[in-house]
Amino acid sequence: MKSIVTLLVIINSVFLGCKANNSEKLCLEFYKANKGKNFDHLFEIATSDRFHSHYDERSKQNVLEFDHFFIYDSERDEYLLLPVFKQYSSRTSKEQAYKKCSRLTKKLFMKKFKESSDEKLLPYYIQYVETLLQQYYSIETPSSLSYKNLAIYGNPRLGRFIEFRLDAKAHCYYLLSRKGLDNYWNQFFNAEKILGTNWYYQIVR
Repeated sequence: MKSIVTLLVIINSVFLGCKANNSEKLCLEFYKANKGKNFDHLFEIATSDRFHSHYDERSKQNVLEFDHFFIYDSERDEYLLLPVFKQYSSRTSKEQAYKKCSRLTKKLFMKKFKESSDEKLLPYYIQYVETLLQQYYSIETPSSLSYKNLAIYGNPRLGRFIEFRLDAKAHCYYLLSRKGLDNYWNQFFNAEKILGTNWYYQIVR
C-alpha cells in the first residue's frame, strides 16, 4: 500500500511539473509576441476583465465589444468614464463619442494636453483614443491560446504595470516603472521570474 501511495505522489509530481513547464512556455511565447511594444496608454486606464475585442470579417477591422474605458485621474484619485469610438470610425462618429465625455473627463484632458476649449481639445482626444485602441489591439497571443482566454488587469492606483492572465496558472506582467509601487508589489516583482526588460511571469501553483 505504501509503495502505491509513493507511486501516486511521484506521478502527481511529474504531472504538475509538466503543467508548470507548459505554463512557462506559454508565458515565454506571449513575451516574445509582445516585447518591444508600447503600452503607455494602457497604463492610464483600469482593466479587469477578458480581452473584449474580435476581428469582424465583414468590416475587416477589430471591433471592441464595449464603448468606453475608465481613465485614472491621479489628482482626484478616481476613475473617469472615457467614451471610445470604433476603429476606422468616421469623423462624425468620433465627434459624437467626444460629446459623451463628461465635464471631468474633458477637464482631465485639458490638463493633459494644455488646451482650454472643446474645439481645440477634440483632435487630441481623437488621437489619444486612436492610440489607445491601437495598443489594445496590438496585444498578441500564442497560436495555442485563444483571445477569449486572455484576461487583462491594470489598476493605475497600484502602479504602472499590467497583468496578462493567459490561463489559470500562467500570468505575465509588464512593469513600466517601480515608481509608486507599495511594499507588497515591490516584493512581488523582486520574487517573480524575469522574462526580459520590464517583463515578469508567475506560475500559480
